[in-house]
Amino acid sequence: MDAFITENLHSKTDHPHLFTGCSYQISQQDTQDNYSEGGVEWEQMEDADILKRFADDGSSYGKLKKSIDYAIHSDKSFWPCSVLHENKKNATYTVRIHQSSWHKRQIWDINEMPRLLTNYPRKAIHYFVKPYESDQHLRTAFRFPMGIPPEIFPSQWKNRKVY
Repeated sequence: MDAFITENLHSKTDHPHLFTGCSYQISQQDTQDNYSEGGVEWEQMEDADILKRFADDGSSYGKLKKSIDYAIHSDKSFWPCSVLHENKKNATYTVRIHQSSWHKRQIWDINEMPRLLTNYPRKAIHYFVKPYESDQHLRTAFRFPMGIPPEIFPSQWKNRKVY
């Protein structure tokens, strides 16, 4: 986990083969006034000011059993995120949520504002392999046709029309 913590509110975690995903649900907090104001140059602000203006409490994500348990998570419930800071006192994190390509574009993304959550639980953070970056996509991956003879399949399965 330490390799993915940036300790910088202005940067995004970048790994060549993996990305960090955080359990996230769109809420009323996504439409707050501080996101609808365009032209705010938050990159020039101090970290404490950024957190004060743009961060919300993310501790509720530790209580949402379905969204954080990857084995039973709902499809598209993890959004790309960057882990920005670890709070060792209560074993939580500050994360920045990035726009998901699966969901409608949020006002904070349209206006290029950061979507930050503090007190975010570790169990709601998962790592995913980027598309086309898994071992099966390596140029050196071993591939060989299986060569299954047609007589091994029952005739009921052989119902494709011959064109």
